[in-house]
Amino acid sequence: MYFLTTNFVVVIAVQLVTLVIVAFLTKAKARTLLNRIPLALLCGVIIGLFFDFLVGKSAAVFDYVVPLTLPFAIMNGLFSYGTAILTAEILPVKFISNQSIQLRRLLLFVFGMLSLGIICLTYRGHVAFLSALGSGLVLMGLTEVLLVLWRRQTGPLGQCLMRHGNAFLSLWLWSVVIGTIYESANLVFHLWRWHIFPGNDTMTIFAVVTLGYFVLFHVIVTISALAGKPAT
Repeated sequence: MYFLTTNFVVVIAVQLVTLVIVAFLTKAKARTLLNRIPLALLCGVIIGLFFDFLVGKSAAVFDYVVPLTLPFAIMNGLFSYGTAILTAEILPVKFISNQSIQLRRLLLFVFGMLSLGIICLTYRGHVAFLSALGSGLVLMGLTEVLLVLWRRQTGPLGQCLMRHGNAFLSLWLWSVVIGTIYESANLVFHLWRWHIFPGNDTMTIFAVVTLGYFVLFHVIVTISALAGKPAT
């Protein structure tokens, strides 16, 4: 148990160092970052419980080297997901008003994502990749729909329909870099395990870094926008 606890602490430390580096590179204000900590920790618990129990346990996309108990999930949500949320919130991803795009076209796009995601989840069988794909499409589609209907804003995916791919590209590149750091730490100090391509660790890590972290950070930044992040 001491070994596992040490791994948890080291992985969180790597996430915190990553947060500091990202804050420096994006020139985030220290006071603004500190003010966001309480809400980020609370959201970390909520999002963490959702991902760990629904995406991880129910959809069998990933698990942990320790039993997924409620106390561990809360602690993991506070420190791991909470740190990831703080990091995602300072990423230079801009949201724009959807007044310049046909609302019907945008809604058809995101509802199409939801439908495809539900189909993947329904017919996933024992294929973990379909579980991961379906979960990702549903989560991204749902948050983009809510962003359009509630805030009248267009997220990174919706902006691609407007031929504005900067937000998508920026979020994807940051996700790949941060995901590479997180997964490198996890390879040395084992904390979680992925089951996307059983028996093929290379493909699994590639899919997680290039797609999985994009889904996670997409959900975080769109929820942040739903909470009041202004559009441009």
